[in-house]
Parts: sequence; structure tokens; C-alpha cells
Amino acid sequence: YAGQKLQFSSYATAVLQRPSKLHIERKGMFADAVIIYDGQTLSLHGKRENLYAQIDVPGTIDEAILAYEAQTGLPAPGADLLFADTYAVLSRGVTQGTYLGTTFIDGIACHQLAFREDEVDWQLWVQAGSTPLPMKYVITTKWQTAAPQYEIRYRNWNTRPKISADAFAFTAPKGAEKLGSIVVNDMGELQSTAEGQ
Repeated sequence: YAGQKLQFSSYATAVLQRPSKLHIERKGMFADAVIIYDGQTLSLHGKRENLYAQIDVPGTIDEAILAYEAQTGLPAPGADLLFADTYAVLSRGVTQGTYLGTTFIDGIACHQLAFREDEVDWQLWVQAGSTPLPMKYVITTKWQTAAPQYEIRYRNWNTRPKISADAFAFTAPKGAEKLGSIVVNDMGELQSTAEGQ
């Protein structure tokens, strides 16, 4: 697109049951995927190509996120807010922090916070009042051409969900091809190793 800066959107839902269960569904122009972690196995299913991959990761959601990043070589955008100790993860590497005041995200009053690190700048909007939930998160990569940004808006929080027991069980869909390892393209979409060569 000859240097034109474009923004792509996707939609995701996430269900967590701490310390070791996770179910994320993501759909957009470049992704139609499910990630399920049951405390033992991390499963990824790319619905468009009907590919899936699994890795053994006994432990917690934190360990599953780190295993995903190690396998793919890519950061999991927005996963910082899924770690058990979000503050420790977010504050690592911060060289400057600024409170910018109160603003509104989707009509909800939020505190706006801005932080600087060596490689990225990031901002976080946290709901004001007695329920301090994140409402927006923006990461700007400073030293890449055009300073790409990744933005997440959080909606429909349910801090006391009723979760079905099978939400964290993965069953490979009929005809799905199992990959030997997790290989993703630049947009985070699961792909076969033949495509990645």
C-alpha cells in the first residue's frame, strides 16, 4: 500500500479461570482462531485452514503465555494483562510514567496512564471508581518505520462468570490437520510448516 498506514481490527473473547485455564477466540481479517489451555496442554486451532497445534505446558496461564511466545518467537499482544501479577509484568522496563487525568472510553470514566520504555511507549485506561478494570491498552513500537500501534479495547467485563466445564477442553474438529509445532505468520495466524518455508 505504498507506505500508507492502515489499521486492522479483530474481535476476541477471553475466559480465564485462574490459575491454569484459558479460552480465547479471535476473529478478524487475518485471524479466525481458538486458543485453549487446560493446565496441561496449550492448543491452538486456526479455523480457516483447519490446522491445529498443541504443546505440553503443565502449570499456569503465565507459563502457557510464555511457552506460546517461545514457540512462535512473537509476543502475544495484550497478554501482559492476562498474567497473574500484571503490575510486575507491565512495570518491567518502564523508564517513565505519567498520569494524564480522567477521560472517557465508551462512555465510562477512566484514568489515563502513559508509560515509556526503551523500545515501546504504552498507555492504559483504567475504569475510575470501585471497579478498576482496564478499558483500553495501546502499545506503540517506537523504532520501527511508521511507529506501528496495537490497540485493545475491553468491553463486557464479567468478573463472576458461570463457566461450563468443557470451556477448557479442546477436541480437534473433523478433518483438522495436526502440526508438529506452533508456526504462525506475521499476523499471528497459525500456518503449516510448508507455508512457513
